[in-house]
Amino acid sequence: MYFFCRPRQTNPLILLSGGVGLTPMISMLETVIKEQPSRDVIFIHAARSSKFHAMKDRVQEIVQQHKNVTSYTVYDIAEAGVQCDKVGYIDYDWLATILPTNDAVYYFCGPQGFMRATYQNLKEYNVAATDIHFEVFGPAADITA
Repeated sequence: MYFFCRPRQTNPLILLSGGVGLTPMISMLETVIKEQPSRDVIFIHAARSSKFHAMKDRVQEIVQQHKNVTSYTVYDIAEAGVQCDKVGYIDYDWLATILPTNDAVYYFCGPQGFMRATYQNLKEYNVAATDIHFEVFGPAADITA
């Protein structure tokens, strides 16, 4: 597997991150808006709370400047006065309501539990194996089991 965006692809790009998995996803987002400014992108980030949500302002800035980029935020816990798109975890039912198609390229990175759940959700959503790309941070683990 490789873990970098292939610039010749034009179908929608879906970037999912959990916690520190945000780092490579931000890099991919920055690259795609520079090299493919009209490509549709959905950026989904899960964090414990707003206190642990790095780069939020940068993502919002990109969304405001690029009409083809959409972002969603998921926080583990509800916080008074803090808005997010979902409280809890990213699950299949929620993903199925926001994803435009399974004919997209999906990249994801984060903690092992997030990775395992995301992989299973994408398989259930009938995303082709060739369109699923991920990088595990930390000890090597088989998230596909």
